[in-house]
Amino acid sequence: MLQLSDSILTQDLLTNNIIIHFVSERLADCVEPLLQYTPKKLKAYFPPRYKSAKMCPAIQDLYNLLKSNTAYIPPLILEYVLATCIHSTLVSQEDAGLPTIKYLSESDYKCICSTINNEQPNIHKSELDSILNKIQDITYYKDFCFQNTQFYHLFFMTEHQLYRSGLIIRNGTAPKTDIIYEPGTIQY
Repeated sequence: MLQLSDSILTQDLLTNNIIIHFVSERLADCVEPLLQYTPKKLKAYFPPRYKSAKMCPAIQDLYNLLKSNTAYIPPLILEYVLATCIHSTLVSQEDAGLPTIKYLSESDYKCICSTINNEQPNIHKSELDSILNKIQDITYYKDFCFQNTQFYHLFFMTEHQLYRSGLIIRNGTAPKTDIIYEPGTIQY
């Protein structure tokens, strides 16, 4: 599962688990088709200088991370790929005239509504609808799926250069050596 930004989460662990699981499953559905791509086709999802030999294992790691039962902050390269995948999904769905929303189950919807209403008793219905829309509509995922946007620097420099540059802010992003995630099949 993806560790989400606190901006979309509540103070209730069960509700947070529902939100995180829903968003992670939605993202895994977006990443899953990439598992069949060749490195040549995957190049569009990676920074310019990323090695082709690492692309397929990185996609597999991202998919496994999203399907995991533990929440993780992905390494920067996987955040880059995920952001690119979200954008690609949005463009393809909009071009095909398909909705960008996937609805929560009725029980999950009611649980989230109940929790938010308990935590914010004076919340206006439009605010509640806005929160629920953000969870269900992939258009808003870039707002809360990433702890920060430092991964965008990978377009201009390698990950090694980025870590050495001092541009990395440590708020929510562990140093590369401290990142522990599943399954760890390759060195990024």
